[in-house]
Amino acid sequence: MSAVAETNQSRLAGQAEAGAKLGIIAGRGELPLAIRRACEREGRPFFVAAIKGCGEHVTQGLASEDFAVTRLDKAGAALAALRLAGVNELVLAGGVDRPALWSLRPDWTSLRFVLSIGFKLGGENTILEAARDALQDRGFRLRGADEVVQGLLSEQRCYSRKEPSRADRQDIAQAWRIAKTLGTLDAGQGAIVQRSFILAIEAIEGTDAMIARAGALKRGRGGGVLVKVMKPQQDRRLDTPTIGPATVEALAQAGLAGMVIEAGAALVLNEMKLVELANRFGLFVIGMSEAEALAGAAQQALPLDGPKESA
Repeated sequence: MSAVAETNQSRLAGQAEAGAKLGIIAGRGELPLAIRRACEREGRPFFVAAIKGCGEHVTQGLASEDFAVTRLDKAGAALAALRLAGVNELVLAGGVDRPALWSLRPDWTSLRFVLSIGFKLGGENTILEAARDALQDRGFRLRGADEVVQGLLSEQRCYSRKEPSRADRQDIAQAWRIAKTLGTLDAGQGAIVQRSFILAIEAIEGTDAMIARAGALKRGRGGGVLVKVMKPQQDRRLDTPTIGPATVEALAQAGLAGMVIEAGAALVLNEMKLVELANRFGLFVIGMSEAEALAGAAQQALPLDGPKESA
C-alpha cells in the first residue's frame, strides 16, 4: 500500500461510529450497493434513501421500513424519512441525473435549498458542497464511502499484468494535466488522450458515456488512455472518482489501452473482478501519484502508425 493510502486509511480509522445507523443516499451504479453489503456484513444498521430513477436497485430485498424512494425535489420528505428511521450518519453514493428545471415540483425544504445557493448550478461540486452544508446544519454527520467500506481507496500500484508503453505514459501525463485543470473549473474528473490527441473530456454525461465517445473518435488501433483524478478543491466525502468492472468493460469496448486513477484519491469497486477483466482484455489499470503521472511528459510520443504496443 502506498504512503498516501496508508495515511488516508489511518486518518479514517475509527472515525465512523460502528453503532450509528447509517443513511445511504443512493444513486446509480455499484457504489451504493457496495456500501449496503458492507453494512450487512458488519451488522451495522442502515436505511436507504434511493433517488427515484437512479437508486432503486439498492432497495431490492429490503423490508419496507428499511428504505424510501424519494425525488430530488422532495428533500423534506427524504429528511423526514431519515429522521424517522433514526439515522444520524449519512453517505452519498452513486450518480444522479440532473433533472430539467421545468420538471421540478420542489417542496418547501428543496425550494429553500435552491434559493440559498441562488442559480449557481454550474458545477456539481458547488451543488454537493451546498447539500453537505445543509445536511450538517440539520444535525447529520457526513461520511465518505471509504470510511464505511474498508479497502476501497486506490493504491499507488499497477493492478493489472499489463503496464503502459512509453507512448502511453506521455498520454497519461497530458490527460492528467487536463483532468486536473477541468477539476479546478468544477467541470469533470477525467480525460482521454491518444498519442497527444485529446479524444474526450468528462462533462455532465459521466465516465461511461465519455469512454464511448472516445471510442468513436479513436484514431487507428494503438493507445488511448483514460485518467481520472480528484478535483483539487474537492471534499473527498463528495463524488470521489470511482472505477469498477463496468469501467474496464467500457474501455475494452471502446478499444482503449487502459486507465490511470489518482492513488489515495479514488475508489476501486470489486477489485478482483476488475483485475480479472483487465487481464482478460489486455488493458492496464494503474494507481499513480501526480509526480509519477507527470514524469511521462518527458517521453517522446510515437506516431499513430508506429511500432506496436508492448505486451
